[in-house]
Amino acid sequence: DCDIGYGAHANYKPYEWVHEKGKVVGINIDLLDLLAQRADCSYEIDVYPWSDLMSYRFRHGDITMLSNEKPLTGSPRADEFRVQLQPVDVLFRYFITRKDSPDMLSMESLRDKTVLVVQNGVSDDYAESLKEEYSLTILKYTSIDDVLKDLSRGVGDVCFFNKNFVNDFLAMDEFQNLKVASIPVMPATMGFMLHQDNLKLYTKLDRVLT
Repeated sequence: DCDIGYGAHANYKPYEWVHEKGKVVGINIDLLDLLAQRADCSYEIDVYPWSDLMSYRFRHGDITMLSNEKPLTGSPRADEFRVQLQPVDVLFRYFITRKDSPDMLSMESLRDKTVLVVQNGVSDDYAESLKEEYSLTILKYTSIDDVLKDLSRGVGDVCFFNKNFVNDFLAMDEFQNLKVASIPVMPATMGFMLHQDNLKLYTKLDRVLT
């Protein structure tokens, strides 16, 4: 069998998003279509909120594949149940703070800060890995929108996201008091992830990529 149940994010431009006509489009979808053709697989796409996509749908087998980032520094908590096909891109995340906050120009700027993250996401794993070293307090949310809203209102000190991903949010009036730091942090590979229970499918898809 070679049936792929792909879980898509509703707003992850330019990688994947729901077009105004209701169709899921983006770089990931083009790659998924090409990969499925080469592997002689069929696929179906279901769209979920990110918090539900990673923490439940993927972990519990409702979908077999999604696209996600994997920090180059390692993400052991997430890697307990997922494997990544050959990555297609390398992304960086940036510190996002309020405009009245001091500039964050290095990792040392994180020390003793309260960090806002989306639960079960890459930033959550990353923050947890730095918690002891930098004496972080971590606040966890279910969506990027909630993270940015609280940061804008004065809760916590910083969050970190893919800059392209949050550009649309930061253009909104309610987030005009937020800024993106000029220094990139947290390099991560972007690629398709499969659950470790689907190693047969992983092997087949990985073979057509090599």
